[in-house]
Amino acid sequence: MDLYLTAAGLGLSFGNLWICVLLVFSLQTANRNTAAGYLFGRAVAIVALCLIVALLGRAVHIPRAALHASTGVLLLGFAAYLLSLHVFGWVPPWKRRTRHADGAADCDHQCSSCALRHNPAAHEACGDCGDHGVCSAEEPEVRDLTVAARRAHGKDPDNGGTAAGDASVAGFWPGTVLGALRGAAMCSKLVVLLPLLLTAGWHEALGVGVVFSVTSSVYPLLGFVFGRFALRLVAFKKPIFWLSSVFLIGLGSRMIWMAFTH
Repeated sequence: MDLYLTAAGLGLSFGNLWICVLLVFSLQTANRNTAAGYLFGRAVAIVALCLIVALLGRAVHIPRAALHASTGVLLLGFAAYLLSLHVFGWVPPWKRRTRHADGAADCDHQCSSCALRHNPAAHEACGDCGDHGVCSAEEPEVRDLTVAARRAHGKDPDNGGTAAGDASVAGFWPGTVLGALRGAAMCSKLVVLLPLLLTAGWHEALGVGVVFSVTSSVYPLLGFVFGRFALRLVAFKKPIFWLSSVFLIGLGSRMIWMAFTH
């Protein structure tokens, strides 16, 4: 149960990237098949990755107490990172850029150069969005999916692009491929789960992959189903980060306690 709770807690811990992707998907109604494919491909890749890690765990023997303690420390560290980044406005050194990588206008950390800058609800909540030099909708892992939406809202870092380029990422299966590539890339949340996955059976790893992929897709799915609901969600970003971080701190503390008492 702790394994699944940790996976769910990490999945629901929110992320600044999902905020902008959520907004883009909710407003980009013409490309919903691509968005659905992206989420599906990402889920499949995450499940496969969890199964592979569990399989590798059978080849090495590490004390369960050490793995629980490692997971607890990682959970506490991740919660602290989320709070520092998204609540207290800390900008990590590796994200301190003065210009977009593609040469677009300087980011003023007020989202005035983001794709949704003209939307009052989004702009009001973006004062502390923490985009750190590049709008989240332009991140490499999702920028191919958000071309049409960024153009629709007056932000086109590709300087026009091509019709062929748009076609290459339109549709369920192209979205699935992009999602699979994203899911196969080990994100920080999955790194936190690694110690627990090393001791998991294949059925537990399968469950963790499903739980994590579903819970980490809740926010874009809400936008996908309810459309502009996303704009209301962004306004509560700080309370959501506080809630998710407190939950992660609780899980981390429990893991450390289990490491020394079981």
